[in-house]
Amino acid sequence: MMSTLIISPHLDDAALSCALRIAAKEVDAVLTVFAGLPSENVAPSNWDVLTRASSAHQRVLDRRTEDVAAWTSLGIRYRHLDHLEEQNERTDLIQLGGEIAAMAREFERVLLPAGIGGHPQHLLVRNTALTAITPDTEIILYGELPYSAFYGWPQADKYLDVEAHWNAEVSNLPRGTAQAPVLVALSETELEFKRALLSHYPSQMSAVSGGSFALFDTTALLAYELEFQVA
Repeated sequence: MMSTLIISPHLDDAALSCALRIAAKEVDAVLTVFAGLPSENVAPSNWDVLTRASSAHQRVLDRRTEDVAAWTSLGIRYRHLDHLEEQNERTDLIQLGGEIAAMAREFERVLLPAGIGGHPQHLLVRNTALTAITPDTEIILYGELPYSAFYGWPQADKYLDVEAHWNAEVSNLPRGTAQAPVLVALSETELEFKRALLSHYPSQMSAVSGGSFALFDTTALLAYELEFQVA
């Protein structure tokens, strides 16, 4: 089995979008980029306010604790980088590229965010990693939730081509070409595993699911996972 690293922009993206490979015990490590602690006088972001965080600093501490619990429960190695989300446009790309390259060289395969939905941190991580990782490393882009399912999973709709949307989102990579999307349905056992994994992130899941963690059981949001091989 190939040694595999997931690079996660935030402290939940890997669990949300790569549970199939995690459940299959294919993942050896997770590297989270925007896990830096803001100073204690930084005001909560809009997302922090939505998730009832009174302190941006404390919320990142909480999210780090959630993430550690998730990966420790599975015996998966993890690393948190100290880049700050609110300073996205000022991220030192040379430093970040070096950090990614240094860790990625230990692995044969790396999973990166596809950037679907155009989230600026996801695009920054994707593009920096594609530039930094050596050409002999297998690269797979994972479709991030909830963005990949924003228009629903592909279905026969006369006026909606979800796959065309996905393909457009990965059409301009700084290295290589994204192949056709691969959409895989989770089995009931895999869904149970994913729900259990996501239960480690209580501060985030109600907002991610659209209003309540219980919505994961009444919508198809978790029913599929999406990948693109990069050639």
